[in-house]
Amino acid sequence: MSAITLFDALRVSDDQRPAFATEDQHEYLTWSGRPEIAAVRSCLEGWFIDYPDDAKAMLAARFRGAELTSALFELYVFTLLKKQGHNPEVVEPIPQRSQQRLPDFRIQLPGGGALFVEATTIDCDPGLSRMDRDLAPLKVVLDQMTVPHRFSIKVGKAATAPLAFAKMRNGIDAWFGSPSFQHRRSSALGEGLDSIDEEIPCGDWVIEVTAYVSGCFGTPPRAGESPIVLWGTGVRLLDSMERLKKGLKRKAEHYEVDGPVVLAVSPLGLGIDRDDVEAALYGPTCQSFKHDGSSTIVRKGEGLWFKPNRGPKNGSFPAVLICEDVHPTTVGCPDPFVYHAPESSFPVQGLLSRATHARLNGISVAYANGARGCDLLGIPTGWPHV
Repeated sequence: MSAITLFDALRVSDDQRPAFATEDQHEYLTWSGRPEIAAVRSCLEGWFIDYPDDAKAMLAARFRGAELTSALFELYVFTLLKKQGHNPEVVEPIPQRSQQRLPDFRIQLPGGGALFVEATTIDCDPGLSRMDRDLAPLKVVLDQMTVPHRFSIKVGKAATAPLAFAKMRNGIDAWFGSPSFQHRRSSALGEGLDSIDEEIPCGDWVIEVTAYVSGCFGTPPRAGESPIVLWGTGVRLLDSMERLKKGLKRKAEHYEVDGPVVLAVSPLGLGIDRDDVEAALYGPTCQSFKHDGSSTIVRKGEGLWFKPNRGPKNGSFPAVLICEDVHPTTVGCPDPFVYHAPESSFPVQGLLSRATHARLNGISVAYANGARGCDLLGIPTGWPHV
């Protein structure tokens, strides 16, 4: 058995503090003494034991480095397949052809041949990541605040003077501690509202603060989570469907394998819903008007599996597995959805049979509801807070 692990057991401490927004995720998961984080380590190390020994070193190196999220998702997909009775093998490149495009896993089919699975993550606009780095000093200041509510901040610049972080923090602290906030919070809860907003002047800057006061956002942040969601100047709203569609198309290129490829995708931070996924895969719906004034709903527009005026395409990708927002502390939360191509010469039979499956039926998508993600993975409900 391989001695390679994802975490260093000798570095675990008794420290119970939550993670800072700017803290390295692997570092925090390695040393945190919180019971919830210990449960995360135990779960992921248990999954890693079953990962093929000859591929462990590379996956562990990526998990410990800059590719933690993508490495985690590959481990997640491998485990999901394994626990549903499949026997995924890690696809190794041929040494003489190291640049070839290969999917991550191979599953031998009972009747002969193989099915391949490519695991990939699709995250927010790279422009947001750059903005996040630019505002890292602000996050450091915000991490020092003790606020009992999750809140988001939009920083709007009105002049060229530098933003006084300490002054901004004091203004936010004062607002959360004011009678006005408590009154507005009580009123919002009584009216069933999720959040309240306030503009706080700070020199030449205006800070727009949104406090989430109900539902899961109204609770204090859990272990490993920051209460801060930070938005910077000029951030545009994300088109979640378009971002997902572009990511799918980028991955749906030729793979040098003899068999169908299933795309396993974890959209990170896109806030997608079923309509977004359906539009990205089958094309968006729209209302088509006839000469007599009547109208009908049609699917019109390009998706992974459909091109306007040309019909189905990318038939070598018979299914897409969607598992939204897979992070170390949330691996039991996403419910996997298997979407099937409308026309493909490689029908997928028996893949994750207990998961929810979706198929195009006319212009609508029919769902056969399956087991929850935590049940498919054998994780208790509420994990890791159990």
